[in-house]
Parts: sequence; C-alpha cells; structure tokens
Amino acid sequence: MLKIDQADLDIVLKIAKMEIPDAKIFAFGSRVYGEPRDRSDFDIAVSGATPEHFQQFKDYLSVAPTSIRIDASNYDYLADWLRQIVDEKGEQIFPLQN
Repeated sequence: MLKIDQADLDIVLKIAKMEIPDAKIFAFGSRVYGEPRDRSDFDIAVSGATPEHFQQFKDYLSVAPTSIRIDASNYDYLADWLRQIVDEKGEQIFPLQN
C-alpha cells in the first residue's frame, strides 16, 4: 500500500501520462513497504522510456508542486541489486492495473 498523499501521486501520474505514456512506473522504498518519515522521498523506477523522455519526465518532476521529493530512476539502468528490490517489492503505479 502506498504511503503518499493522493494529490502528490496524481501529479506524478499526470506528468507520466503526458511525457512517458508508454512506460511503466514502479514505486518502491519506504513509501511502499517501509515506515516513511514525513519528509521521506517517493522512490519510483521508470521502465520503457527513451533516455530523452525519461530526462524530460524527471525535469518536470523537479519543478512539480508536490509536498515531497520525487526520486525517479531509470529502471533499465539500475544496478542488479536495486532492480531485484524493485521487482520483488515494488508496486506498479503506471499504467494503472485493473
């Protein structure tokens, strides 16, 4: 279960829909399976976006009016150990699963 304000999640999803509509986004870290602090960031991994689109997505996130920092990583370039964590514990947030 995600531990993030719906307004912040909505901003991330809106930017994803505009900038990387064919990608997948997985949330991981303390806001998914841990005990986040009030100012803990929101870790996400993006799979299937071109490097250019991924960078544009990150640029938009960096100026988005969220209450917490959004830390986006490119899944395709993650270290094996971190990719394994995302695969085992991450939660797909985009596109939404029915």
